[in-house]
Amino acid sequence: MQQDYRDRIAAGIARSRAFIQYVFPPHEGDGKAFAYTIGLTNQNLPELLIVGLDLNTSSHVLRKAIDELLEVKASGQSISDGFVGKKVLEGYDAIFRELPIEIASSKYALLANSYYGKDVPVMQVVFPDEEGRFPWNPQCSRHLAAGQSMVIDFTKEG
Repeated sequence: MQQDYRDRIAAGIARSRAFIQYVFPPHEGDGKAFAYTIGLTNQNLPELLIVGLDLNTSSHVLRKAIDELLEVKASGQSISDGFVGKKVLEGYDAIFRELPIEIASSKYALLANSYYGKDVPVMQVVFPDEEGRFPWNPQCSRHLAAGQSMVIDFTKEG
C-alpha cells in the first residue's frame, strides 16, 4: 500500500472512527460493488462489509452500523454472528453475519489487511426486503438476496 493512501486511511479513521473503502467491479457485469470499513480493528471490533448498495447509501448504513457496534461494545455486550442491529436501518433490523476469515481476508478486506499487517475479522451487514424478510428466507425478494450474496450465497441458504 502506498504511503499517501495509508495516510488517507489514517486520517479517515482519526476523523470518523473508520475509513470506508468502496470497491467497484473491474468491468460492468463482473460482480457487485461493495464497501467495507477499515479502523474498527483498532477498537477490537470486526470490520464491516456491505454489498449491493451505492456509495452514499453504503457509507450511510456503515456509519450507522459503526455507531451501533460502538454503543453495544460500550455497554459491555458482545457482538457475534447473527447480531441484530436495531439502529442501522430506519424501520428495519439489520443482521451482522460473520464471514470466513480466509475468504474475507483474501477477497473483500484487502486494504484492511494491508493496513493492519494481518487478516482481520469481517462481518457482513445484511438488510431485509421491504417486507422485513432476510435473504435466507425463501420468500425474500430473490433480486435482493442475489444482490447481497457474495461470500455467503443467500439464494441457497435455508
